[in-house]
Amino acid sequence: MNSALKQFNFLIRDTRQISNVYQHFNLPSLDDLLRWQWTQTVSALDKYIHDVIKLGLIKTYNKQIIPTKSFSNFLIPISILDDPLLTSNAFEQFVIQKLSYNSYQTPEKINEGLSLIWSEEHKWQTIAESMGRDRKFITNKLNLIAQRRNQIVHQGDYPSYNLEKESLTLLEVNDVINFIEQLVNIIHINLQNDFAVRVLNQHQQNLAMV
Repeated sequence: MNSALKQFNFLIRDTRQISNVYQHFNLPSLDDLLRWQWTQTVSALDKYIHDVIKLGLIKTYNKQIIPTKSFSNFLIPISILDDPLLTSNAFEQFVIQKLSYNSYQTPEKINEGLSLIWSEEHKWQTIAESMGRDRKFITNKLNLIAQRRNQIVHQGDYPSYNLEKESLTLLEVNDVINFIEQLVNIIHINLQNDFAVRVLNQHQQNLAMV
């Protein structure tokens, strides 16, 4: 689990450093550096969610933690079970491939993905309370961040109603980075606590294998 957070922090640190370049030159022509920071921050969130889902699924599959309700709907090819010696590695590769088709950038998709590994039913309410904000505020803000990311990536940050790029400031970008960083840390703490409660002891593991 900590490896996922470590990688996220590494990506966020690199993303923040671009602010120094932008501030040094302070030229409007370099606004695309800010747009890169925006998209990179969302990508860091996406990667973190992918990583923790993969790790949580592996822990569940290896009977290290009690499965969530959603895990029972996670279909696994029978072919993975053919060779017991390769089962764990085969399952990991299957998970990586299956998750590669998913994007975890909006509240809905993140909730859907985390349901596979996090037993909390009211995830965004729990996250919002930990962040000291209203659930609707948190989910709306994340949706707007994801929408702006899509506008940058797919439309060059040109709104459909205008022939000029939408303005973007360093203050706005720093707010997005801080928000995503806090969000990920809150999710990570809650996941760790949830995993700790759901750990199977050796006796339970032996019963599960019978």
